[in-house]
Amino acid sequence: DEDAGISLISDLKKFHQKAMASSKDIHVKLDELVQCVEHASNLIHSLSLSESDLQEKTPSFAGILINEGHIAAVNMGNSRIYKLEGDTFKLLVNDHKRAERLLKMGIISSEQAEILTARQQSAMGEGRSTVKKSDVNPLREGTVYLICSNGLAEAVSEDGIYEILCSNTDSDE
Repeated sequence: DEDAGISLISDLKKFHQKAMASSKDIHVKLDELVQCVEHASNLIHSLSLSESDLQEKTPSFAGILINEGHIAAVNMGNSRIYKLEGDTFKLLVNDHKRAERLLKMGIISSEQAEILTARQQSAMGEGRSTVKKSDVNPLREGTVYLICSNGLAEAVSEDGIYEILCSNTDSDE
């Protein structure tokens, strides 16, 4: 918002520059990234209260932090980060599709999945997007990470993403 002097890209650039110059542990930097994304989300929510075209949009973010041979991730909303390591394909950060996964695994019933999904959608509808972070993991050669925007995550199924990543084609695929 140029009128208010708010620039989310500028805030992320400042975080990046500060993190690059810092000798802090990746865990500290990860917490700082979470705070940066939460701050941006709160600003977007505040702006959306007065702008009708923003009220229907839910903030979404996905980003990774790589530091001294380790990787960690942060996401919010419908953006996702996938990790393919050998035959293991999983989300780097748990997301809102948890109810669907628990249902597929037989851990919860379809009624429980509906309740859990409704709660999550209600929280998102109220503008409360939760910023989630992953564990810190060592970087390993051959591991593939894919950051998906909310548009890609909503348009392509997890099975489709898995098939593409496993196809051993180039990264453009």
